[in-house]
Amino acid sequence: MDLANLNAFIAIAETGSFSGAGERLHLTQPAISKRIAGLEQQLKVRLFDRLGREVGLTEAQAIKEHGRDKVEVLRFPYHENDRAIA
Repeated sequence: MDLANLNAFIAIAETGSFSGAGERLHLTQPAISKRIAGLEQQLKVRLFDRLGREVGLTEAQAIKEHGRDKVEVLRFPYHENDRAIA
């Protein structure tokens, strides 16, 4: 699972729009759309209901939470409790 695609998904879920996610991630709306299309194809599931300018999550709420956890682990792979005692 591509981290950039996952970040785009989380940004859309939090902002409620593709353009808002683009602003947050400093990307164009078409670039965000392409990332989501790739993620949807990889997961074989539609992630958002698109109604005009409104965007809502499908049953992807669990993916959002799982994705946020993965992003945090990838950003900060070592937690305080994981450090070896010297």
